[in-house]
Amino acid sequence: ATSVMQSARQRSVGITEGIWRHSRAGKTWRPSHVKANGKRFDLRKGMFLDGKWVLPSEEINCKCGWEAVIPGLEKR
Repeated sequence: ATSVMQSARQRSVGITEGIWRHSRAGKTWRPSHVKANGKRFDLRKGMFLDGKWVLPSEEINCKCGWEAVIPGLEKR
């Protein structure tokens, strides 16, 4: 629920994309979340991983997060 609220807040101020950040926390890591690290995704949908659309930290025991891509301040 927290990731959905964070996504909604960011979208309300014009942020539409994020960069997935794997936390490296916990004893076991989801391979798909490790592969997603550093990849851009749409905050409305999330990223398509393991057959479904998810946001970072949305799944049980997921400690991933994201870096907001702020329009006009993008790294090149």
